[in-house]
Amino acid sequence: RFTGVSATVNRLWKFTQEELLGRPLMALVPKTEQANSLADFVRITEQPYHGELESIIRCKDGELKNFSW
Repeated sequence: RFTGVSATVNRLWKFTQEELLGRPLMALVPKTEQANSLADFVRITEQPYHGELESIIRCKDGELKNFSW
């Protein structure tokens, strides 16, 4: 769940802070990508982890954008 939201995220994803706070990140990931994204996020919590992952986010206007974390 979102506990904080940066101004950059607001601008790129077109959601307000209030719209995102408390929502799970997976709510913004297309259903067809959720299993892969969830597996990637679990993987980066394992220690040690070096690298990045990519995820697709559905913006407020419906546009799909790729993001690297």
